[in-house]
Amino acid sequence: MVIACVPCISYQMEVTLALPLGLAFLVVGCVEPERYTAGRCTLLGLLGALAMLARLDAGILVFLFLLSLFTVRGMRRVLTGRNIAGFCAGALPLLLVYFSINRHYFLQWLPISGAAKQLRHGWRPEWLQLRLSFAGFTLPLLAVTFLGCLGALLLRKRMRPQEKPVLMAALLMPLLFYTVETVVSAWKLWGWYLYALRFSFFASLAVVLIWLRWRASASPQRAWLKVGWLAPAVLLVSLLALARTHYRIDKVMFAIADEDTALQQFAASHPGRYAMGDRAGMFGYLSASPVLQAEGLMMDANYLQHIRHGDDLLNTLQSYKVDYYVQYVVNADALERIQNGCLHAQEPSIAGRDALRMHSLLCSKPAAMLSGIDGVLYVYRLSIAG
Repeated sequence: MVIACVPCISYQMEVTLALPLGLAFLVVGCVEPERYTAGRCTLLGLLGALAMLARLDAGILVFLFLLSLFTVRGMRRVLTGRNIAGFCAGALPLLLVYFSINRHYFLQWLPISGAAKQLRHGWRPEWLQLRLSFAGFTLPLLAVTFLGCLGALLLRKRMRPQEKPVLMAALLMPLLFYTVETVVSAWKLWGWYLYALRFSFFASLAVVLIWLRWRASASPQRAWLKVGWLAPAVLLVSLLALARTHYRIDKVMFAIADEDTALQQFAASHPGRYAMGDRAGMFGYLSASPVLQAEGLMMDANYLQHIRHGDDLLNTLQSYKVDYYVQYVVNADALERIQNGCLHAQEPSIAGRDALRMHSLLCSKPAAMLSGIDGVLYVYRLSIAG
């Protein structure tokens, strides 16, 4: 089933690596206790570390799997000193190198982007941001996750010991992941964060197959007739559901590409150093001009201190020798953000209500105003802004 679904797991960015590595980690770990050797545990640790290097939050999947080995009767005996040493030998070298590089070059152990998104007031859960994240086609996948958890609970006595850690990790990973994100970050979960639902989707399919196996063993003659058509039907529906949630033409991304292409043409005739928050990635890719990521996602620890202290945005950007500042204002926010000819600029601009921000009032005439799909790109020359 996993092989049949491989074309569907390629989604966005580093998720293309995190999904197959995470699935490989679960497949290697789904064996009888007698087959757990130091060599297998080393491979398990290596795959877990690689999945975490693709997306650090994949560590939640690894953590839940290891935790389940302690809690599932029949699997605790694999936790021998030799196996634990093998797992550490596979995982720790890569992770130590990764965290050491972060510390050396960025002056902190964890990624700058994660630290930037955790700049917020208090720990109040951002339920609105979470609800916005699950709009549209992701809701069916979330529903399947809850149904998979319910099915696994009802069928727990029908599962083999080695199946329980895998299903526990895959089904609970998105629930724990999104709960933690809601508390520590005030940002919306973008599409690539929803990769965790693919793990729970595959696990839910496995729960269906476990139910079919149980029914077949309970009544072999009649059950196998049902399995003969039901199993292919489940696989077909699963492939169609995944195709529906993956192979979609994202009109917004095409529109952003058009906007940033227009901005790149402006930058070609107005050379200098640019700063941009939301939607800066594609512009940075297209433009030959250096681009400062104004939300702090690709900056340094000092820049995050400016956000943490709520420093003036204009002064901060000028201290980084920025020539042009770009901000996208959606039409729905235009009345609130633009008053008396002045733009209330803020970075980050699209995070939730509890996010820490820098602010400035820009009252000079924009150097350019580029229309987008649902708003306008404002470009300001900072030497005359304010």
